[in-house]
Amino acid sequence: MNKQDTQLINRLNQHPSLRQRMEELLNIVENTKGDCEKVNDAEQYVIDELRKMGNDALTFWANNAVTQSVEKLQNEVSGLHGKGKKKSIGTVRLEK
Repeated sequence: MNKQDTQLINRLNQHPSLRQRMEELLNIVENTKGDCEKVNDAEQYVIDELRKMGNDALTFWANNAVTQSVEKLQNEVSGLHGKGKKKSIGTVRLEK
């Protein structure tokens, strides 16, 4: 196995659902289930799988973009904290 193959496998392992989609696409190409006897069937399976793969890819991209934006803001703005419980117990009453 060459370096590019290893890198691709490592990258796919970081995104299990994309790896699963790629394996499903290969199953369609190789007709492992035996249910792609006509080109129309194979075409529909490929289209469906590519749509799912695109959705997964965009979901990963969006999550990554949000994480990077939050990290960038936290680095740029001092005193900015993430989600968490407030430490205040409320306002102290001055009069009884």
